[in-house]
Parts: sequence; structure tokens; C-alpha cells
Amino acid sequence: MNKKVTTVIGWVITLVAAIIGTFEATKNIYSIEMNPSQNITVNIDGKEVDINKDNAQDVYDEIENDKNSLSSQVETLEEKNQDLNSELARYKEYGTSALVSKNKSFDSNRISLLAFEPVNQHNWNPNEGTLKDSLGNIYTVSLDYLVLDNGNYGEYYTNGQFSKLQFRLAPHETMGQDSSAVIKVFANDLLVFTSDEITRKSEAETYTVDINNAKFIKIVCEGINGWDNNVMLLDSTLIK
Repeated sequence: MNKKVTTVIGWVITLVAAIIGTFEATKNIYSIEMNPSQNITVNIDGKEVDINKDNAQDVYDEIENDKNSLSSQVETLEEKNQDLNSELARYKEYGTSALVSKNKSFDSNRISLLAFEPVNQHNWNPNEGTLKDSLGNIYTVSLDYLVLDNGNYGEYYTNGQFSKLQFRLAPHETMGQDSSAVIKVFANDLLVFTSDEITRKSEAETYTVDINNAKFIKIVCEGINGWDNNVMLLDSTLIK
């Protein structure tokens, strides 16, 4: 075997070993020997691979391409891992409002109200109950919600950081026959919003309420008629 062939074969074996070492594989080269047809037989983890000495450069190029492809895939996985770690960090900081579609960018100016802990509350139980309204619509895309009944309320300290509160309202499937309710919003104990009367025939509606950078925000469900005045409060979001 001449020096050029020996050198090329050395490159091949070194590269194979480098790839295997980079990805922490458990495969090992057990033997390399010449057969009568002048092929190099490489035994990798019990699998024999024949390399013709005349095509050693082609084999080297193919392995090089495979190495570059694997390196690119590793870089892509590392980027995705960084994105996932960023999403996890935002979730821990801001709550469910940080879980956004991959086609949308995270907006730090919009934060879920439910990411805060209420300072006062009565039967205020986030994300409990079904997500179906009295008209049969299902709100599975909602990131957070509450099912409220007459007298339920939650009050939050937001330290004057937000100018608006946005949310959707819909009658829950368990709202009683001929029952109705309204949702009220208080900013620093002043009434700033009262919804339209919600009945079993009401369609979901989105509201944006000016809260004027109040330090305390309170949401109250008030029954008007009947029993089981159950209303869904969906995707309540504070906006800077």
C-alpha cells in the first residue's frame, strides 16, 4: 500500500472515530484488514463495511458531508432547546399568557391577569370547569379562564403598571334557565365597567376596559335573574 492511500485511509478512520466520539456513540471499530480484492473491511459494532482503496476519497467526501449534516442538525436542535428554555422562563415569570403560538412573538406588554395572585377573592378558581358555553361553543384555545357565579370575585394588586384590561365573556353551559348576570370591573374601588346582561342566548363578546393604571383591579360577577348565574371569563389580559 503506498503512502497516499495509507494517508487517505487514515483520514477516513480518524473522521469516523471523530464522528462517533462527538455524538457519544457506543460503537467501536473492532478491526480493519485488507481482503484479496484490495478492499478495506471496516468492522463497526459488528457490521462490516467494505471500502475500495481506489474510492477512498469518495468515501471520505461522503463521510464529510454526513458530518456536516449532523453538525447542522445538532445546531438546529440546540436552537430549539434555547427557544424552549426561553418559553419556559417566560411561563414561570408571566404565567399562561406567555404560552403563545409558535407563529406569534411573545408580547411582554400583555400579561395574563391570572399570572398574579389575588389579594382578595371569593370562589375564584382559575381553570376549573368545562370550556363550553350555553350555545355549544367550545373554547379550547383559551389560555386561562374562570367560571363565575353570583357573588364570585377576585381582586388583584397590579401596582399601576397597566392601562387596560381585556377579556371575553360568554354564558357557561351550566347557566340556569332564564338566568342572567353581569360582570363588573372596579379600578381602585371605583366602578369602571359593567357588561351587557348575559343570558343563555348571549354570544361570546370581547371587552377592553380602561383601568387607568390603577393599583387594584377587582372583577365581580353579579346575578340579575334566576339561579346558577354562571358566566365564563376568558383570557383576561392586562395591557401596558
